[in-house]
Amino acid sequence: INILSSAYRSHYTNGASLIGPPGTGKTTALMITIKDMPRAILHRNGYGHYIQIPIVYTTAFANSNLTALFLSFATYLDTILDSGDFHKKQLKSNLGKQSERIISWIRMYHIGTWIIEEISFFTFSSDASNSFENIVTILQETGVFLFCTANQDVLDKIGHNLRLART
Repeated sequence: INILSSAYRSHYTNGASLIGPPGTGKTTALMITIKDMPRAILHRNGYGHYIQIPIVYTTAFANSNLTALFLSFATYLDTILDSGDFHKKQLKSNLGKQSERIISWIRMYHIGTWIIEEISFFTFSSDASNSFENIVTILQETGVFLFCTANQDVLDKIGHNLRLART
């Protein structure tokens, strides 16, 4: 029996953060941890094949530039899949449509983990259009595991917001 899908759906997002002072080796530790992980896996079955990308690695941009983060996500896919700028070209729209596109790629490529370096660059206000809340929505829609690195100042930014702190 080959189970291709499961009825189980998580109602919460799993994630982890590595928080510490600048220059203490957070990124180095992360790179050592993932260095031997495959960047893409081609799965073949009796019906055809599909590509799985276990990890997408991105870096947050200053001032919560989500479009730049999403373009980085698309560029990562294009690099791994050697697809020119196919994915990058699909992000020529508003932030809502970009979020929908990221969700579709996470599902299409069975992405298990999204790494975002330097999350302290995000705005954590729930009423800002470029807020980290957009990322939380993507996580809740897909169940992708989020791994973040940050400096200690991120604790002050999200400490009062339990929804974000749990993420």
